[in-house]
Amino acid sequence: GIGLTLPVFQRGQEATAIANARLVRLRAEREALARMIEAEIRGAAASQDALRAAVTEYERTVLPLIEENETLALESYEVGQIGLGDLLLVRREALDARRVLIDQLIETRLAEVELCALAGVWK
Repeated sequence: GIGLTLPVFQRGQEATAIANARLVRLRAEREALARMIEAEIRGAAASQDALRAAVTEYERTVLPLIEENETLALESYEVGQIGLGDLLLVRREALDARRVLIDQLIETRLAEVELCALAGVWK
């Protein structure tokens, strides 16, 4: 004789339970990943805003002082109050200060690129 068992009491309940548990786990992972991405975007935006504010403040306060200092040094050199070495030193310090501004601008642009990449602007 041939014996045949019919799955009368097994209607795929185990497979359904496993699939439901997997679905719940995947949804939780997706939500956690979305929260992590949102936090990274907020952090990158805050970093970019802070860098932009620093550049604006530097341009507003430091650059006019640098230009004024250079002008005064040039006038002092022309009337003979300071020597060429002192004038060149003032100009070198002014260039260094402008280089700091350029470095800040580069950092600001890099933060903008990072923010765009995190936000999915570029694919």
